[in-house]
Amino acid sequence: MINPVPRLAKFVQALSRLDPKTVERVKKAYEKSHHGYKLAFIPRDKRTELIQAFPVQTQAEDRVISFAGLESYLKNLYPDKFSNLNNPSGLTPINQINVLSSMVINHPLAKFITKQKPLFLEDYLSILKSGFVDLSILRKGKDNRTSLGVLEASQGNSHGDYVWTRDMAAVALGKLDIGQVEYAKKIAEKLYLAYYEPAQKNRISQVSTNLNTEAHNYPHTKFKVEPVKNGDQIIDYKLVDYDDKWGMKQLDAYGYFLTLTAKLAQDHGFETGKIDNNETLINLSKMLIAIKYWNTGDFGAWEYPEHHQRASSIAACISGLKAVKNYLSSIKHNDNGLFRELDEGITEGEKVLFSERIPVHEEASSGGKQALELNQSGSNFDNHTLQHQERYKDAALLFILCLSDPGLIGTSGVSELQKNSILKTVYDLMGDVGFKRFPTDEYMGMNWTLSSEKHPGTNYPEHANNQVSNYKPAEWCLFDPYLAGYFYKKFLDSKGTDIESYLRADRHARRSLAQITKTNYKIFKQEYSHEDHPGKRIEKGFVEIPAGEAMEHYWYSTKSAETGEPLKHGSWVPGENYRLNWTKIALQQMFYWGSKAGVMFKEQNPNGWHEDDITGLNLAMLGQKSKIYNPRNGASLAA
Repeated sequence: MINPVPRLAKFVQALSRLDPKTVERVKKAYEKSHHGYKLAFIPRDKRTELIQAFPVQTQAEDRVISFAGLESYLKNLYPDKFSNLNNPSGLTPINQINVLSSMVINHPLAKFITKQKPLFLEDYLSILKSGFVDLSILRKGKDNRTSLGVLEASQGNSHGDYVWTRDMAAVALGKLDIGQVEYAKKIAEKLYLAYYEPAQKNRISQVSTNLNTEAHNYPHTKFKVEPVKNGDQIIDYKLVDYDDKWGMKQLDAYGYFLTLTAKLAQDHGFETGKIDNNETLINLSKMLIAIKYWNTGDFGAWEYPEHHQRASSIAACISGLKAVKNYLSSIKHNDNGLFRELDEGITEGEKVLFSERIPVHEEASSGGKQALELNQSGSNFDNHTLQHQERYKDAALLFILCLSDPGLIGTSGVSELQKNSILKTVYDLMGDVGFKRFPTDEYMGMNWTLSSEKHPGTNYPEHANNQVSNYKPAEWCLFDPYLAGYFYKKFLDSKGTDIESYLRADRHARRSLAQITKTNYKIFKQEYSHEDHPGKRIEKGFVEIPAGEAMEHYWYSTKSAETGEPLKHGSWVPGENYRLNWTKIALQQMFYWGSKAGVMFKEQNPNGWHEDDITGLNLAMLGQKSKIYNPRNGASLAA
């Protein structure tokens, strides 16, 4: 095959001389034939020039110019005219979705991460068969709580006796997404019984009538796990209430719980009616409407006590209320007043979400509209500094596309532009390794969590103001596998024509694989107490993290892993929360939908990819001395 680069440059030059209407016709032709531009759509006086500039596949009138990978050349040569020609979504270009070289060096999955052609079914199967990474949610050993539907957030930390509604619901919704319904029902049953407990029912009632209830008195979203015994034998586990001043007011968690249980009840025989005649579903829905969830601050996905009104929480509540309404309609529930109440609550939420947040603000830098998470809009928003404006971008917006369903997903709901407004904001937070939660996130990693250089023992946001050296927010591992799954499904929904989504998913899949720990880590840890005991060191030692684990996040360490002494050059290392179930379920969804998308792609392209179609993968550099990884020198998959 002739080297396509110089010919491609000539092709772009020829194309640049076409008038805008012809360019638009060419663009539509590409959408119809993902192999390239059909020459029949190009004016005859330009065909000869284009044929000379670029190789063609046939000599027929409808011959096709193959040019997958054109995007990067278009952007470099003619950024003002062609930046969106092969990137109609206007999202971050595919060739800018890269993997940090230091994450790939000596990684047992390096041959997949650096593979020139896309990842297909056989690649995903090979990764699973290698045994290097275990994506199972189930615990190993005698403790069988996970098989019974009780899931701690992370199997690799000290919180094993506590569970969170959000994390359990995210896993169950993911299981439902990939067709593992029975396990989703086990999780839903444990959660439903916990919300049915008298203490929870009392809280739901109290909040519904007393709108000034303190956050820790809201229905609990965190539970303690207790064994159920028959004599000395543990036969089950249950989620129980406990006294905690923690911020329980997490509206997104309530929304995910309602979405999960109502969908399972409607479509998969989950018998909420037999448990409590749907009382929990109905009363929790009424509570959300009573507190005006669309105009109420909460702790949100990151459990931050800022009490902003969060778009991701509003969307989760809308999704939950719609699911409850649909389920009750399906069983012919006869309370017309309840249906009116649900309709009004859904409408109020949609007014805020769709008209004010997605999108809400014209970005001066790009001229495009982007979704924002928090509730500062209009003139008040415009008066904020740039730093404050950036704070209102939050990666939690992605959960609107991947966890809840307020109307953005499927044929009903808002336009593709609004989905892209969410994705644009999320892409603004893409980092070297994963995604920042928000631009000024003061969580930098486990050695920074509760201390700063100026104020040991506190959690001041001075990190984000660049008053602390080497400020880099932690980068989280949930988002790449979620994005990979999202774009794989988008490709499948297009019946194999949306090649941009397929390649975009492939890039995020590679980043996801690189985030799996490549070796055993032993990392120096030093923490200080909370602000009630400023400066008192409470822990100093090491955290051990095994290879092949799904992580919560990576953080930028500037201290030696062996001694804790400062280093001249820092590096990204995994945080202490490994074997994270939320990341694992996102990876399971990525593997599932990626395998299906790969099969469809091969069916649509029986002759495979042409050499000049290969986009390859650009490995981002970590410092000037870093070397791009050569897969031939790396560890084998069996290592």
